[in-house]
Amino acid sequence: MDARGAGGEQVSKAKNQRPMNTKNLAGYGSIATSTLTALSGAPYALGDVATIIPPHWKAKLFVVSAIATMILRLIRDHQGDSPSK
Repeated sequence: MDARGAGGEQVSKAKNQRPMNTKNLAGYGSIATSTLTALSGAPYALGDVATIIPPHWKAKLFVVSAIATMILRLIRDHQGDSPSK
């Protein structure tokens, strides 16, 4: 064991990582909601991919996920630059 103690290298790596900020969270959220929008709008002719979401949920999920995607993209685009290291 060195002067930093057990797991010292892992601790120092964790301190150097940038924290998750609002811009990143909004970006990842918009990716997820865009995927939901695409899945809920997929025609049944695509096969198994289109049947992941039950038919009675498709219309509501399409509208809600499309609105959520627009809101999250607006949040992402109106945030300042990511903090520098």
